[in-house]
Amino acid sequence: MGTPPKTLLYYLAHPYSSPIDDGERLNAINATHIAAKLLEAGYNVYSPLTHCHPINVIVKFSWEKWMEFDKMMMDRCDAIVLGKDWETSRGCKIERAHFEAMGKPVYLVGDLLME
Repeated sequence: MGTPPKTLLYYLAHPYSSPIDDGERLNAINATHIAAKLLEAGYNVYSPLTHCHPINVIVKFSWEKWMEFDKMMMDRCDAIVLGKDWETSRGCKIERAHFEAMGKPVYLVGDLLME
C-alpha cells in the first residue's frame, strides 16, 4: 500500500473495554499516547477514546450510543489506523469493517509509526 499519506485524517481504533480494574482508563491513556505520537509524526488523527473516555466517566452512555457517535466521526475520516490488539475488540472490528465498506484505507499503527 506504500507510505501512508500525512494529508489524510485518520481515525484511531483502539480497544476500550477491559476485564481488569481500571482497564478502560488505561486503554484510553494508551490510545492518547498513540494519538500524540501520530500527531508528533505529522499525521492528522482523531482518537475517539481520547475524546470520549472523559465524557464516559461523567455520563455512562451505552455502547450503542458511542458507536452511533463514532460512526458519524468515521464517515468524516479518510482512513483508519488500528491500534495494538485491535482484533480483540468488538468495536475495533466493527470500525474496521465500516472503513472497508466505504472503500477507505485501513492501516496498522506500525504502518505509520516505525517503532
